[in-house]
Amino acid sequence: MKSLADRGIGSRPFFWPMHLQPVFKQMGLFVDEQHAIAERIACYGLYLPSGAGTTLDQVRTVAKTVVELFS
Repeated sequence: MKSLADRGIGSRPFFWPMHLQPVFKQMGLFVDEQHAIAERIACYGLYLPSGAGTTLDQVRTVAKTVVELFS
């Protein structure tokens, strides 16, 4: 996320799995449950710029930057 921000592209952390959200734990839900894929996505996933107002040029810029960062 910092590397994207350094290049002027905003991002934010991905969702937190329901079974790990404090409100549901306090309700006694998802007791002793593990969901490895959801947990991994939560740790490593992120939201990239998107939305109805995102232009094709913006999408291309974000895509190009992500490819560069992982190359």
